Amino acid sequence: MNHIFFLSTSPEILVEELNTHLNKNIILILGLCHSEFDGRIKSTLNSSDRFLIVKNDGTIILHDPIGLKPIQWQKPGAGPIKFLLTNKNELKMETFRLKTNENFSITFQEIHSALAYNTVLENRFASVFGDEKDFITFLAKNPERMEEGLTIIATEKETEVGYIDILAMDRSGNTVIIEVKKQQATPADAFQLQRYFNNLKLIYSTKLRGILVANSVPKRVRRQLFKYNLEYCEIPWQEIFPTLTRLSLNLKTVNLNDFF
Repeated sequence: MNHIFFLSTSPEILVEELNTHLNKNIILILGLCHSEFDGRIKSTLNSSDRFLIVKNDGTIILHDPIGLKPIQWQKPGAGPIKFLLTNKNELKMETFRLKTNENFSITFQEIHSALAYNTVLENRFASVFGDEKDFITFLAKNPERMEEGLTIIATEKETEVGYIDILAMDRSGNTVIIEVKKQQATPADAFQLQRYFNNLKLIYSTKLRGILVANSVPKRVRRQLFKYNLEYCEIPWQEIFPTLTRLSLNLKTVNLNDFF
């Protein structure tokens, strides 16, 4: 069962409570604070209302009232954390990273709210589908979406210059190198396909073809492909991904940190 501990706003009692909850529960503090970082760089944040989160594993996140990203943070395991009182009787969170000789502190002049949350770590994984690998998987199972008569030879084919997304054979017996991009194609994608093409020319005696599959292929990329004697195929991923939700075999479990 989860428990919320509402902490005292009395500085002396609060310091004791916070240090008790460190590395056990998530700590949440809302208040007027400023911060200082002294290490490879030096930075100071002036006083403002902010929201501090200290997670069970020592992750530190400091948020402004607006915006998605934290304005300051520290990864878990960087150094020990402690809460103390300043000579002005203000609450201070302090951490020191010995490896890089870095000091990071956050000082609260006013505490609006403080609590700790006893979490149960369950269901840490999310099913995430519809990325580029899923796109490749779908096309390998449905090669007619790229071209009628294609037969898939391999996916993620290793070469000296990288991994070919899809290797296939067309109805005329030509070997086809397929580079897949979920988003709009770029000149770098065309160049990568050319590298695969040049590498396999030394291996395959049959005629080679190269196809760049992407959500869209701008004119400048088309010109680059034509220059290399390569082809392209536009397949809007928005049409594919609704289908992927029904292909349970394509679902994969990933950590939320990997996803973000």
